[in-house]
Amino acid sequence: LDVYVNDVKVAGLDTVTTDEISAEAGTGAEITGAAEGDYAGLAVAAGDFNGDGHTDLAIGAPGTGDNDGAVYVIYGEEGGIPDVDLSDIADGEGGFMVSPETSSDDAFLGESVTFGDVNGDGLDDLVVGATNQDDGEGAAYVILGTDETLEEVSLDEVAEGNGGYKISFENGNDETYVGVSVATLDMNGDGYDEVAVSNWPDDDDGEVFVVLGSDEVPDSVDLADIAEGDGGFAYTSEGEALGDSIATGDINGDGLEDLVIGAEYANENDTTDDAYVSGAAYIVYGAEDLPDVSAPINIAESVDGESVVEINGATDGRETGFSVATGDVNGDGHDDVLLQSLTGYTVDDVEVSGSAYVVLGSDNLAATVELDDVSDGVGGYEISFEDTSSVVYMETVASSDLNGDGYDDLLITGFSFTDDTYESWESSVYVVFGQEETPASMTFETIEAGVGGFVIEDSGSETILGSEGAVQGGFDLNDDGLEDFIAGAPVPSGYTDTSETYVVYGSTDWEDFA
Repeated sequence: LDVYVNDVKVAGLDTVTTDEISAEAGTGAEITGAAEGDYAGLAVAAGDFNGDGHTDLAIGAPGTGDNDGAVYVIYGEEGGIPDVDLSDIADGEGGFMVSPETSSDDAFLGESVTFGDVNGDGLDDLVVGATNQDDGEGAAYVILGTDETLEEVSLDEVAEGNGGYKISFENGNDETYVGVSVATLDMNGDGYDEVAVSNWPDDDDGEVFVVLGSDEVPDSVDLADIAEGDGGFAYTSEGEALGDSIATGDINGDGLEDLVIGAEYANENDTTDDAYVSGAAYIVYGAEDLPDVSAPINIAESVDGESVVEINGATDGRETGFSVATGDVNGDGHDDVLLQSLTGYTVDDVEVSGSAYVVLGSDNLAATVELDDVSDGVGGYEISFEDTSSVVYMETVASSDLNGDGYDDLLITGFSFTDDTYESWESSVYVVFGQEETPASMTFETIEAGVGGFVIEDSGSETILGSEGAVQGGFDLNDDGLEDFIAGAPVPSGYTDTSETYVVYGSTDWEDFA
């Protein structure tokens, strides 16, 4: 029985803690890091790597081995997975570990991970980023899916074209940090997923490279070729941190996947502090005929409403585009764009809690969408805090249809410091139910009261639930027909607790969840 208050679905509970999430409880699974300082769960992804029909999980752990990094792949099982210790996966039990190239120290492998079928063989391939590979040049790697049971994967082999390939600047490109974000999508509808890889040079410009998928698997990909239009194309910007976050979805409903790119350093905001910027995001529409260019495309100069749409951050917001996601929250067949503002500001320049925004997908979006208008209920809505007495930093947005009603639910993470030393904090995931009738606005306080959603609070004292984009939904791990989601809770450098990652199973009755 669904209960509604003012046409808003009631969860039946207001708060769940991560202590209540485990395989034994039947509510999900707890995945424990292999060692202190491994930062496990900073990046998470889900896909079917071995083609057995069960969802596999990828957990990035860039702090492994004094920041050499690692990625752990957990094989899915019928009915879900048990609680997992990643040290067992490192031993080849229930999955495998991806280890970095031995030629580079501090590769930071696992800062980004995703799955997608780049060669069209029906198996999801694994894409991983190592942002500090080769002394800060960075790289991404495609590990081809296989029905063979793997116990380990060495990127030394992949870099040689064995079982996958390396994506990098083969002749060097100093400190561009390739692999900050990775994503896959079929932009041109040919049945092969493209790989989108971003970098973040020291000048904060940012670039996003789109490597075309094909059944002809290369031994390697040189991003210098992609920048010149050979095998793909690239977008760039000036000083906007383009590509720190990437998402995919069909925003205009034409059947082709679109690319959503965050640009958190774009646009000055209305504060007097020049260090703070409102941020932005761009939608790059998929097309059967993708750009045929010989140089990177300046994305800000390409905004026309037909191929590229710009979403400008609110004038009282900060660093919108730090996290971007998509999901069809109102069930109209168009994916909506989900964004956040890290914090907000009052007219007196007082920092207040951040917000989340839903920009409703459409086949006729304007060339430029202003989040100031969305805050007023035009073309979407804002979810904000009424209380201005404390600051909650909103970090990550994602989506998943957790209750099976056909509307994607929002997953929004936030954390706040609990003292003036900035050395202790509390973090949460806000689950906001999607529904056909979209509101003009919402508050997180109503979600905390169990109206329109509920809150999952992190029980750990040193973990940060959902930190820096570590949330993904849209998959069914336990084969019950309901979508689930995964959220990493890594421990920052210098702290001693072990990182955790949680899988939360979908449910039609959240009152019974706890």
